[in-house]
Amino acid sequence: MPFCRKCGAELEPDDSFCPYCGAVFTPAKPQRTSTEEQDTATLFTEPEKGTTKTQHAPDYSEDMSTIEEIDQGKHTGVGYMGIIMGLIGVATFFIPVTQTEMLAVAIIDMFIALAAGSWGGTAIDDGDKNGYIALFLALIILAMCLYIFWTQL
Repeated sequence: MPFCRKCGAELEPDDSFCPYCGAVFTPAKPQRTSTEEQDTATLFTEPEKGTTKTQHAPDYSEDMSTIEEIDQGKHTGVGYMGIIMGLIGVATFFIPVTQTEMLAVAIIDMFIALAAGSWGGTAIDDGDKNGYIALFLALIILAMCLYIFWTQL
């Protein structure tokens, strides 16, 4: 089976493009070479200079699951900051204050929810699963703010 030269996905022989990354796929023509290095080498042309250089095609024969396993345990500081900000936002609702002060707390908590959600989204983009906890806490804060606005106004 052929593999995509851009992402390494396994392709069908009759595919004209990669279904995963969209790269154009042209089947390689069989070449007679004397060394193994020539088998893996591909010629690329640089349009500015009009010269050719040899670049070795990446080897995608290794198991891709090992790469995914490495990223599963990754935790970033941004994820932890999102969780801490979310916990602070939830905790502020349990401070004994008057009704007018509670509206001020709800407005401040809207900004705290924005920060926790933003950091949570950034953590998710970086592969940190703590970002989901930060987003969940941000949603709880927003729900509590809406409840306060609904009952106080």
